[in-house]
Amino acid sequence: MTVESDHNAPAEETLEKRPARIRQLLLRLRDQRPLLTVSFRGRSDQFGSMLLGVDIERGELSFDELTPTDGDRLVRLQQSFQVTGQLDGAEVRFPVQVRRREEQDGFITYIAPIPDSLRYLQRRRAFRVEVPARPECPVVMSNSDGDWFEGVLVDVSISGIGFRVNKQLADGLERGNRCDCHIDFPDATVETRVEIRFNEPVRDKPFNRLGARFLRLEASDRRQIERFVFQLQRRQLKNEL
Repeated sequence: MTVESDHNAPAEETLEKRPARIRQLLLRLRDQRPLLTVSFRGRSDQFGSMLLGVDIERGELSFDELTPTDGDRLVRLQQSFQVTGQLDGAEVRFPVQVRRREEQDGFITYIAPIPDSLRYLQRRRAFRVEVPARPECPVVMSNSDGDWFEGVLVDVSISGIGFRVNKQLADGLERGNRCDCHIDFPDATVETRVEIRFNEPVRDKPFNRLGARFLRLEASDRRQIERFVFQLQRRQLKNEL
């Protein structure tokens, strides 16, 4: 999901230290599944990740493997990084001190304690760019067994997509599956390769919400996605005026 803010609007930053409020914000960050930007001290390059879990009882967070994957080397070297994410049009920032690194079935997860504080930057005007319900943008996945799964695009960024699939079909797209992906935008088509990163049922809905990251993205496809996102931004801004 791509989120943008009006950078000319006044901003109010809060250093949140209340444990209950911090837990609430982190749970929302987990549920909304935005792509998180990860940065390391002394380096200008950035990486992507997602908040996979919030364990209130243990006081722990779990983060997905960093992309590009060479970010894992930096985690092992520094054991800490800074996370920035978007939550309902606000920017959330907090430090992560990696407690342990877990690897199972080829998946890498970083476990860290819930932070004592986080910074919450709320702009008075903010907007979220999402893929509109009409016209739908079809998504078709094909796995290594040759099975096809049809879905609908929900959100998109340069790093990956969110989409929904009928519950009866969603079981065939498990986390870690690598698929050929076909996306029909209104004015273009993108064909690429993705890896399924999460697959969860939506309460009281007949579909599951899934997320996938791009494994490779040709320059031409990247331009198509950037153009599509830009068009959505302009449309929403126009509607707000």
